[in-house]
Amino acid sequence: HDQMIEDLARLVGKQHGTASTAFEDELSMAAKVAMQGDRNAWNSLAERAVDDAAQMLKLKQPVGDEIKLLALDAAAAIVEADGLGALSARKVAGAIGYTVGSLYNVFDNFDELVMRMNARSLEMLTAQASKAIDAPAPPAEQLRILARAYVDFAFDNRNLWAAIFEHHVDADDPWPTWYRDLSGQPMTLIAKQLAALQPDARRSAIERTARTLFSGVHGACLLAIHKRLQMNTRQSVLDVADTLIDTWLVANDLN
Repeated sequence: HDQMIEDLARLVGKQHGTASTAFEDELSMAAKVAMQGDRNAWNSLAERAVDDAAQMLKLKQPVGDEIKLLALDAAAAIVEADGLGALSARKVAGAIGYTVGSLYNVFDNFDELVMRMNARSLEMLTAQASKAIDAPAPPAEQLRILARAYVDFAFDNRNLWAAIFEHHVDADDPWPTWYRDLSGQPMTLIAKQLAALQPDARRSAIERTARTLFSGVHGACLLAIHKRLQMNTRQSVLDVADTLIDTWLVANDLN
């Protein structure tokens, strides 16, 4: 009986702070009775504590979207601390106090869990870049600002940023449309500035230039983070980004 109470106390305390507090209050009352030597009263109060705490757990048990949010928060924390290679369904489930099977009730598979986590990182990146260009500025300067926002995000969120590009799905199971659209948003911000600089350019040319500039800045981030080619600082990447953009502007008589 005492062991059952101890086990339930551990479960309540791990998952539900409010339920845990109420449970501890009831057990405290039972303990006072037990100290007075009234074992029957102790049993009665302890059983009521168990019943009440079990009911609280039942009422507070996260389901559906709540479990998904808990899992995504836990996954991001694991990746942020140790990188994508450290992430597993078992670790996520353990971190939130559920079984792996519970995860797969809300995610189709492990790939979807990682994609949903990466989607949140992409949303953060896009929001950060969009905010950076809120203030009016010439399109050429906006390109530099976007590059700096990207570099800042990569350096400030290294493992989460890297996870976006380290995650691969099977060739027979392509990226879903919603994820492709989301991953293309940063490129859209670049293309908008390029279109303002070259209003008569074809859309295909604008998109190609956007991919080129993005790839250059992204590659510089990778080199710096992995300390290659004497590039190991944020400023070294910003210098490369500015040079890349300035070279393109000069080549197109837009400087």
